Amino acid sequence: FTTHHLIHYDKAAQFLRMIRKFVGESHFDRAINKYLRDNAYGNGDAEKVIHYLLDEYDGDRYQLDDILREWLYQPGVAILFAERKEIDEKTHQIMIRQKRMHSTYFDPTLRDDKTRFSIPLFCTIDGDSKTRFRKRSGKSNLSYC
Repeated sequence: FTTHHLIHYDKAAQFLRMIRKFVGESHFDRAINKYLRDNAYGNGDAEKVIHYLLDEYDGDRYQLDDILREWLYQPGVAILFAERKEIDEKTHQIMIRQKRMHSTYFDPTLRDDKTRFSIPLFCTIDGDSKTRFRKRSGKSNLSYC
């Protein structure tokens, strides 16, 4: 395998974990099981996977469709950087920045620092779970006390 192949496998793993968390484990498992059952012994088809996931999802289907298509068809991998900041004694903030890793990343003349992926952010602070969604944002701030 080359580094190029490893990027594809890492992106696929990131994508599947993120989508499973975003749509919910039971919805994800049902969609994938139906896809595998209905398409046994056939070739993989990204559009069919999208269709099955959208059918099982009970949230905003347009938002999910955007995420699925972005991650499946946009080249590169999202890399996130997190930094914790103290605003005052009681308030803290986590700043999350995103860059895109692509084969052109190492050549500054070809680097694309503007392309972003939509990423749902999941966090639990003191037992309080939250999901924030950032559509192609370069930065996101999560404040907590």
